[in-house]
Amino acid sequence: MLQALKTSKHKWPLRIGAVFGLSALTYLTVVPVGPNSFGLKLTFNNVSATDLPSGVYFKVPLVQQLYTYTRGPITLEYSAGGCRTYLCDTTADHAALYARLRIQYTIQPNHIGLAMRPLTNYGIIMPDGWWEMTDTLNASGSAVLGRRTMQENMAAFEAVATELKADIEDRLRQNNSPFKVENFELLGFRTVLPTSTNAYRHTP
Repeated sequence: MLQALKTSKHKWPLRIGAVFGLSALTYLTVVPVGPNSFGLKLTFNNVSATDLPSGVYFKVPLVQQLYTYTRGPITLEYSAGGCRTYLCDTTADHAALYARLRIQYTIQPNHIGLAMRPLTNYGIIMPDGWWEMTDTLNASGSAVLGRRTMQENMAAFEAVATELKADIEDRLRQNNSPFKVENFELLGFRTVLPTSTNAYRHTP
């Protein structure tokens, strides 16, 4: 929107300034997009003249933005721990241990949390919800692996897997995230030594 400000005595009396604003009414609608996706449509109303100072305005029509999401399950493999690099200690004895996870989740179309964070869920290159889901996995990995030493975590594989799944689901619920965990696997552990990276795969 452009606003014509008051004229002055200079040669060019008209100055143009930008005015940005949104009305209080924003409409959110879940719409079908295709067989494998759905959309969250955001419609912003025009700014009311009563909300703006006096002046001349160029009217802008309704603005709509459509975010599309995968309808079916999304599979993500990720090494979860204290941070997004292999430089953070995670365990009770300050070892850099990471849980190698495979998680399958779906985005719930009618979940109120979807309307609160469309930009964080929108996937272009990465899967839908990648940033929020991996942040949750890192927080859970740090919390659960931090209860034991590195060797204790490896010895208690099944218990760690159970605790991780419960912690992840609890964090998603507390954060009002629109994700539902459909399947969860702890594939093994990964740790960083001074000169190499070792992967430990669980063999039941």
